Amino acid sequence: INIVADASGLDRNAAVHAGYYPKEALRDLGDDVLDKTYWLCVFAVNEHRAICGDCWTCKPNTPAELRADKCLCGKKKFNPCKCGALKYQEADPRYEIDKFEAVVRQMRDGLL
Repeated sequence: INIVADASGLDRNAAVHAGYYPKEALRDLGDDVLDKTYWLCVFAVNEHRAICGDCWTCKPNTPAELRADKCLCGKKKFNPCKCGALKYQEADPRYEIDKFEAVVRQMRDGLL
């Protein structure tokens, strides 16, 4: 419901009151709302400290470089974002990207 509220411009309470759950949202909301893209991470990785605004070629490392529309190498960014949050590095215990393999190994029935 939070994504429906954000995409439609309604506040969360109004979206709940309107009954905008998946079936109703698909029926009532326009393509301009339904075509919006959101990141969903079932592992709750903080994407703003992991990959947004990053470039694997030139590795921007200042808030201004991370907020820029294009990378230092001139490429368009795959995950553009205006937050400018500095990224955790692999040696930092708060770095989450390197934990996926360990988490998936703990899942008895695998991952779809």
